[in-house]
Amino acid sequence: MRLRSNDDGTWEIQRLRELEFLMLGKLEGAVDTSDLPEAHDRLYQSPLGRVPVDEAEDEMVEDWEGLVHPDLRDQFRSALEVVLADMDGFKGRKRQGEMEYSLVVPKKHADDWVSALNQARLVLHERHDLPDEDGVLDGEGGAEQWMALLQSEVYGTIIEFLVRHVLWLK
Repeated sequence: MRLRSNDDGTWEIQRLRELEFLMLGKLEGAVDTSDLPEAHDRLYQSPLGRVPVDEAEDEMVEDWEGLVHPDLRDQFRSALEVVLADMDGFKGRKRQGEMEYSLVVPKKHADDWVSALNQARLVLHERHDLPDEDGVLDGEGGAEQWMALLQSEVYGTIIEFLVRHVLWLK
């Protein structure tokens, strides 16, 4: 995979291999927290960062859940929809006998990409108990855990590129 920032208000994903393309294609499922309360709690953390200890804190958390949580959920969903719409523009071609994919994305969508990919990484880490820093698995998680780690790494690579080469240049 090659990532490139262009002078015309776009950025590109080039030479995306089939496996990397497959990992991006799993993005919508990767952000789903419906069956994983731990991931949901990580995305929508309490403003206290802990369990409320009195009625005043209970009320603060209830207000947050009623006022802030829906906006966050809508922002997350909106970002995902932008990314999924962008991904409809992938173009594939055979190069040296293998499929490669490319995509041109408006720079104004970079924040949405970072948001959606970061959501997915957080959920993947919770769902598959992935390591946070060194990327080393203990070997007990099996193929599904390895694929989730690869998926997270692909997303992380794109996030890092966007932060360093697109968003900082605004």
